Amino acid sequence: MNSDVANKAATVCLLSLLAGCVSSGNRDVSHAVKALEGQPRQQALNAFGRPSLTTIKNGQSISYWPMAEVEQYLGPSNLRIVDGQTVVSETQGVKLKERRLNCVVKVTANAASTIIHSEVTGDAGGCAKVVEKLKSTERKMSL
Repeated sequence: MNSDVANKAATVCLLSLLAGCVSSGNRDVSHAVKALEGQPRQQALNAFGRPSLTTIKNGQSISYWPMAEVEQYLGPSNLRIVDGQTVVSETQGVKLKERRLNCVVKVTANAASTIIHSEVTGDAGGCAKVVEKLKSTERKMSL
């Protein structure tokens, strides 16, 4: 009996610890994309590649880069579907789960190809890896 309590306590502690590790770093991603403002549009192209969509209106170009990342985390495996109904059952196990983080980087540049507005919509964690590339590009340009 004590072994069951110890196992449950260890599982709860592990899940609590791992829950703190699941983070999409939204603030860092948003700041990095916002830092593009005032930079040449080419810097966004170097970091993100060719945009999925670009529209030009009144001399301004608006480019969109949709991105996604899959984040894995440990979670309790205590939900079951029985006869179309969700049933919560007690369990001691954990399961490797995934969630998809979708985001879009939107960059607006003026006629001189200078970025006047940049933003991230959706879950910024979906852009995290590409924004790391943006940060490394900025470091290379500053050297």
